[in-house]
Amino acid sequence: MDTQFWLSVTLACLFGVMSPGPSLAVIIATSVTQNRAAGLLAAVSHGLTVGLYALTTALGLAFVLSHYEGLFFVIQLAGCLFLLHLAVKLLLTSRHGPVPPTQVPSGVRVINKWWAIRDGCLIALLNPKIMFFFTALFSQFVSEGSSLWQKVVMALIAAVVDMGWYSCVAVLLSQPHMVRRYEEKSHWFSAIFGVFLLALSVLFTLKIINDY
Repeated sequence: MDTQFWLSVTLACLFGVMSPGPSLAVIIATSVTQNRAAGLLAAVSHGLTVGLYALTTALGLAFVLSHYEGLFFVIQLAGCLFLLHLAVKLLLTSRHGPVPPTQVPSGVRVINKWWAIRDGCLIALLNPKIMFFFTALFSQFVSEGSSLWQKVVMALIAAVVDMGWYSCVAVLLSQPHMVRRYEEKSHWFSAIFGVFLLALSVLFTLKIINDY
C-alpha cells in the first residue's frame, strides 16, 4: 500500500464527510444555538464515533472477504451503487439552488457541553448514511492482504478527517451570518461533491470488473 492508496482513502473520506446531511445540520445547529466550543465538542464526539464505525466496518469486511468471497463481491457492487445513489441525490439537490434561510433562535444561548457531546455521538450512531458509506468505501480498499494496522490506520484517517472537517464547520459557521453565506453557496458544494462521488463510483465499478 503506497502513498497513492492512502491519499485515495483520505480524499474519499473527505468528500464523503463534506457532503451535506444530518450530521452537518447538527454541527451547524449546535455551533449557532450554543457556541463555537459546543460545536467543537460535537465535532470531536462525532469524529470518534465515526472512527469506531470505520474500524468495525473494516474488520467486518475483512472477515467477509476471507470467508465469503462471493458475498464480498456483492457488497462491492452494492457499495458502488450506493455511492452512485449519493452522487445523483447531491446533483439533483444542486439544481434547486440555495437552501431556504435557517431560522436562528434569538435571546440567551443555553450552553451545555454534555448535550453537545451527546448530540455529536448520537447523530453519528443513528445516521444510516455513515454505515452504508463506510461499507461502500472500505469494500473497495480492504483486501485479503490487509493487515490489522492498515485497517486501524484507515479508521484513524476516517476519524481525523471527520473531526477536522466538522471542527472547521463549527469554527466558521458559529456565527449566524456565516451560516447564511454557506446556504447561499450550498448548491455549488452539492454539485461538486456529487460529481466527485459519481466519478468514484464509476472508477470503483471499473476496478471490480477488471479484478474479476
